[in-house]
Amino acid sequence: MIIRSDRSKLWGSLHACPRDLDFNTINMHMKKNLFLFIFVTLMLCGCHDAYWELGDSYIYDSGRICMLMDRGYMKIVVPDQVLNFGFDEHCIIAYQKPDSAYFSEYYIDSYKNCSDSTARSQEAADSLEALLDKMLNIQDCYWIIRKKDANVYGPMTESDFNEQCKKKNITLRWERDMSILLKKNSAAAP
Repeated sequence: MIIRSDRSKLWGSLHACPRDLDFNTINMHMKKNLFLFIFVTLMLCGCHDAYWELGDSYIYDSGRICMLMDRGYMKIVVPDQVLNFGFDEHCIIAYQKPDSAYFSEYYIDSYKNCSDSTARSQEAADSLEALLDKMLNIQDCYWIIRKKDANVYGPMTESDFNEQCKKKNITLRWERDMSILLKKNSAAAP
């Protein structure tokens, strides 16, 4: 058994002696590691709003408003891209910028390519195409969902939406600031 009396030689063989460490260097490394840890944690833990429960079996899920059905199925009430919404115990309001490519590919084409190409699936595809045309003509689509009877009003223009809200005495607040969203969307438009 070898006993060393010189601590610096013993520490030197493994790593630097604690008394020789520069604490500014340690602080810099700790700050970098802390920043990296916080950044990764925020990215992994969901700094997003992919899922909200809106009450009465309604949810906001990845840009859509859906109603949860029996056996784990979801009925899409307002299709992609819902950018803002508000809700209370009586109704839900939604602001949507339709994504025509996604809507065509995932909704319309799935009915057209259905293995049982029945008149019913063709009728559903035609209905979805008509809905897409209406949404694209409006561009900034607004929706109202009345929870008690599952009535859906929309898509509609902002002026029609404001008129319907006044008629139905709806005074909900948006979850996000609409003025910021509308500025972003108008800046992104060609």
